[in-house]
Amino acid sequence: MNYVPYSDTLVAWAAMAHREFRRTADAWVFSDGGSELRDILRVRGGVYELTFSSRMGREVFVMSAPRLEDIERRLTYTFGPSIRAERGLPFLYGARKLTDLKPGWAIDRTSSKWVLLSPNGSRRASFHDDEAVMFSWVADASLAELRASYLSGDGFPLFSRCWMGPETSGPPGWEPDAQSERPSTTGE
Repeated sequence: MNYVPYSDTLVAWAAMAHREFRRTADAWVFSDGGSELRDILRVRGGVYELTFSSRMGREVFVMSAPRLEDIERRLTYTFGPSIRAERGLPFLYGARKLTDLKPGWAIDRTSSKWVLLSPNGSRRASFHDDEAVMFSWVADASLAELRASYLSGDGFPLFSRCWMGPETSGPPGWEPDAQSERPSTTGE
């Protein structure tokens, strides 16, 4: 069994989103009150792996990363939309198209996963889907900056640079055209 040390700050953040935290012998489990939604973190093969399960169904791979801080970053923005809604703050939309990737970052799709490569070419994290694009915009932000941005009415300082509210359609420099789709929302 691989013990994963947990973060009191992340547990408090999850509680603000009405998510309960439970630590097992080998995992962190964040769930809503009835365990309908569960985010589960384990160490597998020396890498942190985040999975998701709905209605006690099978676990689905979400993300893996060599750094625990990156998993905490992902869970921080998983719970962020619920916290914003609870506070009556506007919803934030995130970039999902490959063309919206943060400059300098790259994605390797040679496997079934979306592998996010940092500007120096090293593997930062692997994702199930296009969430790698959104993560490129928060990968270098501190956890405190990420939380503060979710609590800010206009998403400042982080989201005012990369994610927009409903009055806009995409990341900085995005120009609408006939084939463009509005970016997917963050959260569940």
